[in-house]
Amino acid sequence: MLVDAGAPATRFRREVLIDTPFHAAGERLMSWQVQRSAFRVRSSVPRVTPGAIVEMSPGVLPLRFYCRVTEVIDEPNRIGFVYAALPGHPERGEERFVVERRAGGEVAFVIEAISRPSTRAWASLGVLLRAGQEVITRVCYLRALG
Repeated sequence: MLVDAGAPATRFRREVLIDTPFHAAGERLMSWQVQRSAFRVRSSVPRVTPGAIVEMSPGVLPLRFYCRVTEVIDEPNRIGFVYAALPGHPERGEERFVVERRAGGEVAFVIEAISRPSTRAWASLGVLLRAGQEVITRVCYLRALG
């Protein structure tokens, strides 16, 4: 469940229909492939599990961001997870990634987030921080599952 990260928080939801079969998309999601579309990824576990910590680095800068998996979704028609930003991340909040099989057989990839800058320094980047989040979501994450 996404929780309010404190005011003023930004919420967003993006979704896209994908051609990848439901179980294949779920497998890719649960093996960190979405995050790998934008970042170098290190995790102590090859698959997403509750409590897992993932380290992400943009690769071009000496920055590292950490998130902890707070929830895993494993239902007949929904596969995914929620993770929360840990201290040092530019944002404070949570992000949910879910692959859904719809009644008509369509497969959708849904990303939801609630966040705010984690520090005044990150908040000073304002529009740039939000634009970066949007670019990563639309250009990398939403395209990662096909």
